[in-house]
Amino acid sequence: MSGPRIDPITLEVVVEAFLSVVREMRVTVIRTAYSSVVCQGHDFSCGLFDPKGQLIAQSEDLPMHVLPMSWSIREIVERFGDEIRPGDVFLVNDPTYGGTHLNDVMVAMPVFADGELFLFPAVRAHWLDVGGMVPGSLSGAAREIYQEGMVIPPIRVYDEGRPNDAALDLLFANCRLSEDRRGDFRAGLSACKLAERGVVELAERYGVETLAACIRRTLDRAEERTREQVATIPPGEYHYEDYLESFEEGRFVPVRCCVRLEVKDRSVTADFTGTSPQVGHPINCSYAVTASAVFIPLKTILDPDYPVNHGSFRPIQVIVPEGTIFNARRPAPVGGCCEVEKRAT
Repeated sequence: MSGPRIDPITLEVVVEAFLSVVREMRVTVIRTAYSSVVCQGHDFSCGLFDPKGQLIAQSEDLPMHVLPMSWSIREIVERFGDEIRPGDVFLVNDPTYGGTHLNDVMVAMPVFADGELFLFPAVRAHWLDVGGMVPGSLSGAAREIYQEGMVIPPIRVYDEGRPNDAALDLLFANCRLSEDRRGDFRAGLSACKLAERGVVELAERYGVETLAACIRRTLDRAEERTREQVATIPPGEYHYEDYLESFEEGRFVPVRCCVRLEVKDRSVTADFTGTSPQVGHPINCSYAVTASAVFIPLKTILDPDYPVNHGSFRPIQVIVPEGTIFNARRPAPVGGCCEVEKRAT
């Protein structure tokens, strides 16, 4: 491992400090969000990510939110690159770029340390309405994603601390109860700003090189823990299939869900080849959601005690053919992604 030598005490203190940051983010969202589904139902998640989209620490709410956010962060960095500056704020809910369903909107902002992009705190929360054909935006009658509300690709809504009022006004004008949606947005923004302050304080206390070395070490440690547990599973292939119900042309049609798990060389491959093509109603989800559905049970079974970070994902590969219910192409509706994700899990 390159960089400074890290003693075990410093490593644990830094790892717990990052966890403390996301816990403070969580409390901030609960206390400031306008929607009951967020402040009481806790339908949101917080995380810290590096510029590669690797999860460093997460809150204890909805794991299905957190892993897909890695795709969203990577897309933000790829799109904006060197144009990302302190004070920027980004929004995204597009399933193509790590979204779940459109109601789950992610707020993310970059944190700089020593003049370099260091981490991204992010909050994904369920906004009760993002437009679409019905109040609440979720409808079993939707036949394309545009009927489910606004599709928000990664966009910059604050530029070096200055809000893009035109973009924000356009977004909230297409939401029912727009003031509540503004309140939920501000809750996520406040949590990210709190996290920025916490990360900067850690960088000033320990130095960026030490924090980066601790991040590398905890990711490598999580990977090795997972690989050790995978090695206890007899090598080979494991197959399973199940069915969802689709309502097509006035009759119920079975939708096949199948997976092949291959355990080999201390790694796991989940291959969903053979799953039914995407359907014309909301029984579809994105690749990122399916990948999350694979990770959640494996993490729960193999290494439930160690904090979740991206190192745990490294031994797991997910193969999902495009155009299937587990990796749907636009304009397939995805409002029921939670049901699809749970079947994949």
